[in-house]
Amino acid sequence: MTASPSKPGIAVFCGSAPGNRPEYLEAANKLGQAIAKSNQPLIYGGGMNGLMGATAMAALDAGGVVHGVLPSAFIKAERTTTYNSFVPVHPKDATADSKYLQTPVGK
Repeated sequence: MTASPSKPGIAVFCGSAPGNRPEYLEAANKLGQAIAKSNQPLIYGGGMNGLMGATAMAALDAGGVVHGVLPSAFIKAERTTTYNSFVPVHPKDATADSKYLQTPVGK
């Protein structure tokens, strides 16, 4: 699946922990699936844990395109699951840079 140039992507920034409310995890999964079905890439915080990871995994499982924007200091700690081999990560120097750059990555 490829994104259309007129659809640069959908940026999602959410929790890096699953929390203790199952409905949030369910919503993250549904969001990832919906983004994949929209034929737009998911652009997110780059981690594979918590709600962010659940959103990314759901999008990948549904055939979507996922781009992670992750501070360089977190890459080694986050790149430990098999899904990470399918997610291009765009390292940035700081978390603020990552949040700022999430939208343009899909262009």
